[in-house]
Amino acid sequence: GIHAFLVRLRTDEGRLMPGVDIRDIGHKCGLNGVDNGMIWFDHVEIPRENMLSRYAWFDAEGNYKSSIANDDERFAVQLGALTGGRVSIAVGAINQTKIGLATAVNYAWSRRAFGPSDSQQEVPLIFYKSHQYRLIPNLASTIVMAFCANQLKKQWWHCASSGKMVTRNVHVLSSGFKAVMTWQMRDCMQSCREACGGQGYLSENRIGPVKNDHDVQMTFEGDNSVLLQRTGKMVFEDFKRWEKMRSTATKRTDAAREKLPGCLEFVDSLELNGERSSLRIECKANMMAFIRGALTERLVLLLQFLRSKVDEQTAQGVNPFYIWNHCSMIASDVALAYIDLVLWSMYNKELTRMRAESHLCPVTMETLEDCALLYGAQQILNNPQFVTMDCVTKKEVALLEEYKDKVCILLTPKSKSLVASFGIPKNLLGPIAGDWVAFNGRTPSKL
Repeated sequence: GIHAFLVRLRTDEGRLMPGVDIRDIGHKCGLNGVDNGMIWFDHVEIPRENMLSRYAWFDAEGNYKSSIANDDERFAVQLGALTGGRVSIAVGAINQTKIGLATAVNYAWSRRAFGPSDSQQEVPLIFYKSHQYRLIPNLASTIVMAFCANQLKKQWWHCASSGKMVTRNVHVLSSGFKAVMTWQMRDCMQSCREACGGQGYLSENRIGPVKNDHDVQMTFEGDNSVLLQRTGKMVFEDFKRWEKMRSTATKRTDAAREKLPGCLEFVDSLELNGERSSLRIECKANMMAFIRGALTERLVLLLQFLRSKVDEQTAQGVNPFYIWNHCSMIASDVALAYIDLVLWSMYNKELTRMRAESHLCPVTMETLEDCALLYGAQQILNNPQFVTMDCVTKKEVALLEEYKDKVCILLTPKSKSLVASFGIPKNLLGPIAGDWVAFNGRTPSKL
């Protein structure tokens, strides 16, 4: 397992202790205000009391003791401390994304360029189709992920505040959310930077520096690619349990037969409904059912494909290490499919709760529903697996493109209000989010 110790590095006068050497790590792409460094220990001795001993310790005779007998369980518990970090990274990544979107959207509303020949006023950038496609789908995805990140935070806090060990399910979600949400931050911030042109490249407008400072999130607290493989493996383990439950259940235990074990509980159902109904983009209920069906089918097909590959190589006597290495990219695809479906399901559950419990106006609810549908459509359009695995047809892809165009038009007039709902203080936004003309004037006004 992992065992932590307290080691004194410097004397009272600030000099290094004997056997200790420290070096600065050097200039980084970002976060240079964080004093990272390297430490070497050369035959440094410390008392056994310096070992942090919540789960393991040495007695006076030098015997190793632990409150958790199983080595694997102890290792998992000790790694659980990283879960809180991953939750914070996922939530933080979405918050940084909001800064980029608020800056880019506000700038796009005030910055004008060209227009029809019969008009004396130029058109704001936000009404250009290419600009909408850069910002509006990212805005919808960020809103969906923000709701889900808050749900993850609540689940983690429930474990942490009650003194309980972080559950396996929270570990799975934190790993998957951390990967997907930091990648969303990276890609969205790049789109926001480009949408603001040269203004977006100015450090004072914050998009670039924020992106650079948080680019490290893709690799600390677990490299995203590795986290996805781990997430995919755990989802696969629960899928095999579910298949076993289904094969052994009787008619008298239908409820147990349908119950999804472990982390699969977040997707509600893995049942495929056979022949799909035709896609009708004018009907929201039909769109909801279609997107959910496509997301579910993709996950199930990938899980079945992973199982076939693992079974095939196991039957050939291949070493488990090489089996997993060979199948690791399929496991990553499983993880992405799982997280896409969880985000879709979790967000729509929140919408259902708000319809029942709150007093949101119909326009607000309609806007949040449009965000869900645009997010779901975008996941299908951005991933060719849906077509290659026959989860959707080429004709349905064309309809989804048409729908994406329609929703971008619907959400564009609301985009300024949506980024205002993030509640980001003005001092955290780039100046171009305010009066960009004054900012670029010879004598800038106070913004």
